[in-house]
Amino acid sequence: MQQTLLLIVTLASSATFSSRFTPRYTYVPVAPSAPSTTNLGGLSFADGNDLDPNEVQRFSETFAEKSDWVLSEPYDGEEWKYLDSKGLCTVTFHWANFNDHVEVRDGDDRATTESYTAASLGWDSSAVQGRLSQIELAYAYPNSGAYADFLVISGSDGDGVNWVQASRAFGVSGIGMYVDVTCTSGGDVDAAFTEVLESTAITSS
Repeated sequence: MQQTLLLIVTLASSATFSSRFTPRYTYVPVAPSAPSTTNLGGLSFADGNDLDPNEVQRFSETFAEKSDWVLSEPYDGEEWKYLDSKGLCTVTFHWANFNDHVEVRDGDDRATTESYTAASLGWDSSAVQGRLSQIELAYAYPNSGAYADFLVISGSDGDGVNWVQASRAFGVSGIGMYVDVTCTSGGDVDAAFTEVLESTAITSS
């Protein structure tokens, strides 16, 4: 049986956000299959209201097992990065307590995630309106059959750089997390993001 690498990191006290490219389109991936009946449950936006405030949400990912990806930047207290074998695409996992630039909507993790997405991109909240799509990442471990809600946004710049970012914020715990795929000219951002969907999950414990 192939072992799944569970990457657990220590929670940082704050998140540092940087500005990003102006979005030119919204990425709308094929919706994953409906969750199977499983004792793992899931983590919808509504489920976020029922979390124990002491629980910590983390990424679980298996990129270190992939021969065509290499850890390019180890965990620095907030994020870590992988680079593909062609040197064209970078996957960034970011995970930390979010700061006061995020508007927490009590009982509404979707709205909190919208604000978090804008803050993580260095944008005003209005800039993400109409540009976000809801998707699902696996919950507990990749391909578990249980899912967690995320919001995804994407864009490109004038030099052929394309990017996709999937984000989730938890109002109860104050934790924000995103996975970003950025590809320079010649890189296949859609294929790389598909690998993210197949190889990434979140946990809450």
